Amino acid sequence: MPDGRGGLWATGTDKAAPAFANPVFWHFDGTTWTREEGPTASDGETRWPSYNFYDLAPAGPSGGFWAVGDYETPMDEHGDTSHHGLIERSAAPEAD
Repeated sequence: MPDGRGGLWATGTDKAAPAFANPVFWHFDGTTWTREEGPTASDGETRWPSYNFYDLAPAGPSGGFWAVGDYETPMDEHGDTSHHGLIERSAAPEAD
C-alpha cells in the first residue's frame, strides 16, 4: 500500500524468524525495507501462524495505515483454539 510519501507498506509472515508470527509490517522508503513489529493481542498465541493480515488501508495523510486481519488464541484444555478479528492502526512513519 502506498504511504503517501513515495514509499510502500506491506505485511505478511516473517519466515526469516523462528517459527512464530507476531504482527509484522515492512516499510519501503524507495531505497530500503524496514521491518516494524505491530502490537500483540493480550490473549493472542505467539507461535506461527497466529497473526494474519488481509488488507492495509491509509490512515490519513500522515503515512500511517490500518491493518485488518485475525489472530488465534492458544489451545484450551480440550485442544480447541478461537479465532478473533483484528484491526491495528500504525503510527505515522518517522520523517526522513
